[in-house]
Amino acid sequence: MVADGREALLRQAAERFNQGDLDGVLELMHPMVEWPDLMADKLIWGHRAVREYWERQLLLVDPHLTPTQLIEVGDDMIMVSTQLVRDRNTGDELIPTMVIAQRYSFRDGLISRMRLFRTLEDALAADG
Repeated sequence: MVADGREALLRQAAERFNQGDLDGVLELMHPMVEWPDLMADKLIWGHRAVREYWERQLLLVDPHLTPTQLIEVGDDMIMVSTQLVRDRNTGDELIPTMVIAQRYSFRDGLISRMRLFRTLEDALAADG
């Protein structure tokens, strides 16, 4: 897959996630996608586990990602985004808007792995 295809895939995934279209995001992911479950501090695999994680997360918060930069790193891509997280019930901003770096891997033209990093430098230094 060319970088442009990966970039379009990630932008589409972010847009669908922001719209709450979980099925639409999962369509862009490999069936055995690896994803961090930040609420339980563990890795999860597969559409069902990712959906269940997002459903738990979305009961509490309303996150919104705005991609600001996409960087090709070998076979991976790093998406730098601003992230706004609001309380689902009150609409209050739970944490200040922050910049996050997510490093994505791909398989069969789909997202196969996401790792979250505190900084772009950390994401760039990580092994693929």
